[in-house]
Parts: sequence; structure tokens; C-alpha cells
Amino acid sequence: MTTASARLLVLGDDHQDPLDRLAYRDVAARAHEALEIAPHYQGEGSMAAREDALHNAIAVAVPAIVAAALLRLFDDPAARLTGEQQEYVTALAVGLDVDTAENLSGANGDGLEDRIST
Repeated sequence: MTTASARLLVLGDDHQDPLDRLAYRDVAARAHEALEIAPHYQGEGSMAAREDALHNAIAVAVPAIVAAALLRLFDDPAARLTGEQQEYVTALAVGLDVDTAENLSGANGDGLEDRIST
């Protein structure tokens, strides 16, 4: 796998694929929301609030990023997965983050209209 194709395993707002951008913006919005919860309840200046905020954002983003990478990696024909193996990988990704899996599959639209407000 080349560096350029490996980059496509990671979601990004700058990618050409509108479904990728949709998934990225959704994850970013959810991580941002999670980031704001702890300071809201614990006070913005406290170290505990900052640590909790970072933990919350990571807890939202990491499963989504891994789900996207799984779907992208094993969607490549070079992986030569059987239908059963493809279903297994898809089920793993859905188990990690159903929203990301749905966004990347087009289940939540074609990604061409900006439905995610960031």
C-alpha cells in the first residue's frame, strides 16, 4: 500500500470523497460535543475538567476512526475478501461506530449536502 493510498484510510475534511467528508464532519462534531461536556459540569479551568474533556473526545473519535479504517482497508479489491469475510469486517466496523459505517456506506445521504453543522 502506498503512502497516498494509506492516507485514504484516515478520515479527512480535505478528501475528495464526499462520504468521507461527511463521516469526518460527523465524527468531528460528536468529538467537539463530547469535549465540551466535562468543562460545562466541572468548571472550565480545572485540570480534571480538561482531562475528562480530552478523554471524552478521544472515546468518541477513536472507535469511529478505527471503523473507517477497517471499512476502507478491506473494501480494497486487493484484500480479496470473500463475501462472508466482508460481512464480518463490516459488522466489526458497525460495532465500533454505526454512524461512521452508515455515513461511509451512503446510508445517511450522498455527502454532497452539508447536513452536519460544525
